[in-house]
This record gives sequence, structure tokens and C-alpha cells, in this order.
Amino acid sequence: MELGHLTDRGDLVVDSYRIRTLFPAIRVHEATRSFAILGQEIPMHPVAGVTVGVALHRHGWAREGEALLRPTPARLYRTGGSHLILGANWKALRPRRPGPFAVVHHPRGSGRPPIKRGSVVKPSDTAPFAVLIDGDSVKACFRTGTRVDLFAVEEKEFAPLVLGKLHATLDFPDPKAAEAFAAAGFPGARDLATLDAAVPVDVDRSRRVAWGRGAVAMTTMIAALYAGTLAATLYAFSAGRTDDLVRLVGSIFAGTVALAWSSELLYFDHRREFRDLLEKWPNVAYRRWASQATERAADFREQLRSLGVTLGPASMDLSALDRFLRGLPPEAYFRTFAMDAAAHAGEVMMRIVGPPVPYAWRWDPEYGDVVLAVDAADHWVAPVAIIAKVWGSKDPKTLDEWIWEQAAGIRGRLPAPDADGEEEDEGSEDEGDEA
Repeated sequence: MELGHLTDRGDLVVDSYRIRTLFPAIRVHEATRSFAILGQEIPMHPVAGVTVGVALHRHGWAREGEALLRPTPARLYRTGGSHLILGANWKALRPRRPGPFAVVHHPRGSGRPPIKRGSVVKPSDTAPFAVLIDGDSVKACFRTGTRVDLFAVEEKEFAPLVLGKLHATLDFPDPKAAEAFAAAGFPGARDLATLDAAVPVDVDRSRRVAWGRGAVAMTTMIAALYAGTLAATLYAFSAGRTDDLVRLVGSIFAGTVALAWSSELLYFDHRREFRDLLEKWPNVAYRRWASQATERAADFREQLRSLGVTLGPASMDLSALDRFLRGLPPEAYFRTFAMDAAAHAGEVMMRIVGPPVPYAWRWDPEYGDVVLAVDAADHWVAPVAIIAKVWGSKDPKTLDEWIWEQAAGIRGRLPAPDADGEEEDEGSEDEGDEA
């Protein structure tokens, strides 16, 4: 489940962790009932008018949450396997992002700088808020009369890193509409304590300050300013300088009010939740993705089939995928989709290599990305970089050419079998090829 708003063009902006991320790959036009993913339109079927509220549960669903969206009238749509809620005004989302936090980032891997100006950063007053409910994100659902409760997780940039637990309440106009929605394939309700234990969160969502050097330095500076102002106030009082005393007392009062208002902003970068996110993104998500690469490649083929592109699981032809990627605009680069495409391309590459050769997807901290490692060849390849070249850069070399070239490189590094059919021990460690 993701919360955010729509730009003037209808692009989805996800608002999470005081960070806004633009996803041009997801575009919504409510007037024409159009929901497009990667340029492929999916009809938006109206379900009902609802009153929706969303809360973040930092310490589990069984404990009280904090409101991200207070109960607000909205429109509920069904979009394929997902649901989309659109409300009248993006300002209903809390907390809104003031000052330096009013920056919109592109997804990781896009190679584009943050956006600091324009309607994308500060939407118009009529820009709607959006709640995207993916079926897989919902962990439990139950209905009471006209109300449906959804217990879902929020992920980082649609990657397998769980940021938090969300609780959405949807109030329908009548029980039949609520019953039909609740029967849309969501998991049934369970005891919330049991559900909390079964659904872990990857990031510590504590609001407490992690007292590192930065937080200590900022606190020391604030304390020094207060101490200096207080010392000047005491001196003015002892010297009978009334005018200076009034000004200094006013400064202390104004400074206290300003500090109280801005302390959350000043210390946000030093909260445990933010520091923990920096430590775990993207390495934890990508390690998890690497362990799921085979399943994700199969799911990717099913997803493309639903978009009209058929990829055979045993085929060594990547021309259909090449045409599809080249037809996507570079600004719509969607990292998670690109990684799943790379999982499929990696399988094709290893079939081209020849007889079954063991390989594994791994997170490489030095390279800073997931790679396909072939230990027998002391070599790794980065198919994600190849996908980015074809999709983002529109490289003249086709995806087939890239993959066959990398497969030949792996074959050339594999030890040759000896006369008895055993492999030679010799081999040299080779740096990976990031294409």
C-alpha cells in the first residue's frame, strides 16, 4: 500500500519517510478512467464512493497508530489486480512537507537528479491524493457492517523492503458494497498480535534520536546559543539595562517557539527510523530480491504476458523484450521492473552458456548492485545494467547482442574439462562485467 498524490500529468508521487518519489511509470487519468503502467492502459472500474483513513503503526497493528490520512471522502476504483483510491485534495495527507523537504526524487537507478521546483514538488490545490492498494501488500481484511479494515505493508519503491505497517479504514455507503470489496481475494482477518508476529518490518520505525556525531553537534550548538543568550540576559538584568533585557527575553521566547516548531525537522535526519533506513536501503532489499530471482523471473513473464508480450521460459530469444523496453520512455524507468527483467535475461544468458553451470544472484557491496555470479568462472555480470542501457539509454546494441556477448565471456572463463572429464583447477579471479 502506497500513499501519495498525482501530478498535473497524472504521474504518481509516493510520499513516504518525508521523501517524495516520482513514478512516471504509473500514470492515472481519472476523467478517462485510465490507469497506465509502463504505457499499458488498464481500465479503472468504479467501485464506490468511500470515506478512507490510513494510519501508520510504528509498534505493530495491535497498538495505536498515527494518522497519515484522516477520514476523508474519496473514490474507490478497481484496476486489474489492484485498487486505487483518489481523494479531492493532496493536502489531506499528513504530515505535509515544508521547506527543504519539498523535494521530489526519481526512483533509484534512474540517474536523474531530485526535482526541486514546479508543480511536481508543490501540487496544485486541486491535485488529488492517491492510495494504491496492491493485493499482495494486504495481509488481513475484515468487514463490520459498512466498514472494511485493511492491514497492509508499505514497501520502499515497490522493492522487497518493508517500511511499515499501515491500517486503512474504508467506510462504504451500504453493507453490500463493503461485502463485495472485502470478498475481492484479500486474506481473512486474524488476531492482530498473531498477525504482527507473522509480518516483520525491516526498518526500525522508532522516532527516538540516534545520538551520533551530527545530532550531538547540532544539540551542542543550540545549547551554546541558549547559554550565550541567557548569560547576556543575566548581565543586562544585573546592569539595569532594561531595553536590552526586554530584547533578550523576547529573543529567548522567539527562539524557544521556533525551536519547538522546527525540532522535528531539524532532528528527522537523526532519528533511528531514518538512520536505519539509510543502513538497510538498498542492500537488504536487493539481497532479498537475489534470493527470490527465479520466482521473480517467472512472475515477470506472467506480468508481460498480461501486457501482451509473450516470453517463453525456455526461449533464448530476447527480441520481444528488447522491443518492449525500447518502446518505454527513459523517464519511466522503473527499477523494480528492470530488475525483474534482468532476472529473466540472466536465465536466458545462462541457457546460452551451455550445459548447466551453477550460478547465483548476489548483492555486491563494492559494485553497489545485484550481480549474477558464476563462481566456476570467477566472474560476475550485471544484467540490470544491460537492461538500463536498453531502456534508459536506448543503446544501439540489442539486448540479444548484449546477452550473447556476456554468455560468450562466461564460456571463455570456464575451466576446460580434462581428458577424464574433470575440470582443471586453474583459473584466475576476474572482475565482473557491468556491461
